[in-house]
Amino acid sequence: MDEQELNDLDLKIEQVACQNCGFPFDNFIEDFAHGDSVCPNCACVARDRLIDLTAEKRSFRDATGTSGNDPSRTSKVDDNSPGSLSTSISAGRGAKGGVGIAVLHNRVTKAAGQQKLSEGYSLIEQYSSTLNVSQNVVAIARETFASFERKRTKTMRLKLDSLIGAIMHIACKKAGATRTFKDISGHIGVPSKHITEAYKNVKNILPNEKKNTSSVADLVPQICIDLGLPHKVRMLAQEVTIQAQKHLEGKNPSTIAAVSIWLTAKEAGMEKSVKVIAEAAHISHTTVRNVSKELINNQSSIINDKMGQELRKLAATANNTASSGQ
Repeated sequence: MDEQELNDLDLKIEQVACQNCGFPFDNFIEDFAHGDSVCPNCACVARDRLIDLTAEKRSFRDATGTSGNDPSRTSKVDDNSPGSLSTSISAGRGAKGGVGIAVLHNRVTKAAGQQKLSEGYSLIEQYSSTLNVSQNVVAIARETFASFERKRTKTMRLKLDSLIGAIMHIACKKAGATRTFKDISGHIGVPSKHITEAYKNVKNILPNEKKNTSSVADLVPQICIDLGLPHKVRMLAQEVTIQAQKHLEGKNPSTIAAVSIWLTAKEAGMEKSVKVIAEAAHISHTTVRNVSKELINNQSSIINDKMGQELRKLAATANNTASSGQ
């Protein structure tokens, strides 16, 4: 047995029992204050320079030391507000004396609006998952909500779910992925009317949100995704929408987007029923059917030669795929 194996064996023996008196290692006392592992039978120091792996904390034990309380005060990064620091105080299980400190701290924090922000951020995360939006939209929504909370009046009363619904509409619009009030309402289960009212309040508090820079074409991608249409069809549908606007002035943006998608999908050999498209756009299928007739009458001026060629290629590919599948 070489020297290294002997050293390893000595270490294993040392970890099993005290080398001085043979006392079991499992019952050794670990003194993290001095970094020692001490045998309680003979007081022999078995190991030194121990590393304390428990959480760091500052003790706020009662001066009397009779209650057994040991509340800890720990600073951490606030997940709800990147880059900022917050402090939480816990009284510990079964503690009494430290409860007052924790209650007072939480009361002050809540008065500062942190509780409201935390609830709002949590709901943004929930709605973002439901709406399947990007992290860019989430970041914009959080920033907009925080800005609104700083500037709103204390007397303003808004339901949080309606407010966050309006915030999500604004964030999607800023990110170039516009979602209508009805679309958001259908996903999060909050009435469209309530979201619209909350949106008006946000516009009054944040004047920069008044300008609507979105276009009808911005509504197309999400509807196409919900319908399962490929990327090429989405791109062509946006071009069709831009041209269709010239012939459908005064019509609801969602209606223009829906009928444009219907026409594009039909010409690409991936036709969807009017009812299915209307449901994806959250509008009446009767409206889509009526406006689609008007679109057909102007089809030649809406779909130019280049778009027509691309659509015919897609239709041929779709037909070949269908034939091979049979």
